[in-house]
Amino acid sequence: MEWVLRIIYHWYLFAIALVIAFSLAFLKNKRVIERYLTTGTMIIKEGSTGYGSASIMQGFGVGAGYTNVNNQLILLGSYDLIARTVDSLPFMNVEYITKGRFKTRNIYRNTPISVEYTQVDPAAYQHLFRCTVQEDGSLLINTFEEDYPFSYVTRYGEELKTSLFTARIWPTNMLLNPGQHIYFRFRDRSSLTEEFSARLQLNFVTDRSTVLGIQLVGETPERDREFIDKLCDIYLLQNVERKNMVAEKSIA
Repeated sequence: MEWVLRIIYHWYLFAIALVIAFSLAFLKNKRVIERYLTTGTMIIKEGSTGYGSASIMQGFGVGAGYTNVNNQLILLGSYDLIARTVDSLPFMNVEYITKGRFKTRNIYRNTPISVEYTQVDPAAYQHLFRCTVQEDGSLLINTFEEDYPFSYVTRYGEELKTSLFTARIWPTNMLLNPGQHIYFRFRDRSSLTEEFSARLQLNFVTDRSTVLGIQLVGETPERDREFIDKLCDIYLLQNVERKNMVAEKSIA
């Protein structure tokens, strides 16, 4: 009863603590950006390369290494293959971003504008640009960096030549209204390759299985899905190219 009386006497402290705790939890949940698991599967054939005699193929440096599924796994996650996949997805070279009160999101293809560039200075990759629709329908492209002032006005479809890039901005079916804005930034090949290399997970579905699971965890599942699909396509294309190379050497 002594403890109960103490608690009742200081009831307001518990009420204040609960209000603070629930407020912090609410703000935390508002700021958290959902992360999604995107997966794909691929069957890797084991035991035969389809190249003919293994001894002949080893002479061309293509033999037993390519028949091992573990080596195929390493090839699938190699930097060169991921870089080639990135090259096949040019839409990823520009990221479209929305900034809310609590969250910043990469909206990928759900963008109201499309930036079609012809030249990008290496310094442009360090900046985040804001595109705002003005009352007269023109577009204001600027940044908010004090050490690098940047501000240009253009219109949809007009060529915009700046000190950092040359591009045209096109509208999509999700038009911006006057006063609204969206952010965009350019991504170079190396940064995209390093990003996907760090996030890519390759594991066999079960022990002694040749079914490979390809996984990416990220905030933009549509973007990750396109990457996994293209990665599988490029991997299969690379195998076909390797077979053609061996066939040409065999004929020679």
